[in-house]
Amino acid sequence: MLDQAFFPPACAVATETTLEIIPEITTHIRDHWNELGEEKEKYDLDVDWIFYHRLYEQNRAHVTTARDYWSRELVGYHVVAVVRHTHRNQLCAGDLVSFVSPHEPRRAWVLLRMYRHSVAALSARGINHFRFRSKDYKSLQPLMKRLGFHPVETVYAMTMKGLTNVSDPPAHG
Repeated sequence: MLDQAFFPPACAVATETTLEIIPEITTHIRDHWNELGEEKEKYDLDVDWIFYHRLYEQNRAHVTTARDYWSRELVGYHVVAVVRHTHRNQLCAGDLVSFVSPHEPRRAWVLLRMYRHSVAALSARGINHFRFRSKDYKSLQPLMKRLGFHPVETVYAMTMKGLTNVSDPPAHG
């Protein structure tokens, strides 16, 4: 049997703070957008960094990262928001974004390890309800089932013509 210490895993998975990791995440954001972004022909990437800073300041953000074991270069991230459930007196964790570099040869394995780490770290904070999302065109269903998740709902999206500025919502009449 091979010695695990001699052959370490390809990536180290850990919890990091949002503020420390933002500069490194920004180096991957364009690849992330190009691979998984919706309606790229209509909208350019415009990350709301203030939102992420506020989550961190309120202790409602959890960031799990994967780094190359040797170079310590960031190869993946999973950002989770901690919120109160809207119908139960319970804290919940919902993922906001997850990504593994397309250059990482063991992408699914790295993502599985990041999800496991996020669940364990948030469980240690007393959170016991998790909702992680998956794109229909990049389904994570086999991975999620392996982790013990089950499908709960389907989300539908539509973009209305002419309404593109989120800072100016339409007035209620």
